[in-house]
Amino acid sequence: MSLSDESQPVSCAELPMPPVGVGTSIQLPPVGIGTFQLKEEKTVYDILDVALSIGIRLIDTAQCYNNEHLISKALKCLLPKYSLNRCDVKIVSKLHPKFHGRIKSHVAIDNTVSLFDGYVDVMLIHWPGVTKIKI
Repeated sequence: MSLSDESQPVSCAELPMPPVGVGTSIQLPPVGIGTFQLKEEKTVYDILDVALSIGIRLIDTAQCYNNEHLISKALKCLLPKYSLNRCDVKIVSKLHPKFHGRIKSHVAIDNTVSLFDGYVDVMLIHWPGVTKIKI
């Protein structure tokens, strides 16, 4: 299949892009799926089903999207469908601004981590500085 053939879906495996190195220990796929505004369980499931079927292996979410639990639930069903393990899919999430700060962030991050089999691959600070907390 040619990348210029608009009539056929392109598998991520066919894209001419290698994984991106982050530091020395993690490789991120160059293409992922964002989940902002995905709120319905069936929609999350269907979108992740298609994404995994075409080779997407990076999922971007955030605590403030209020869908991490839906993504986790969908992955528990979908990973076995595609003979994948949790380690085959990279999860990027973001700390909600209301949890910025040393103390509140620990609990919030632990909650996210617990949804995704004990780890997320990348955890970002969403909208840093918006709460004006001194570090």
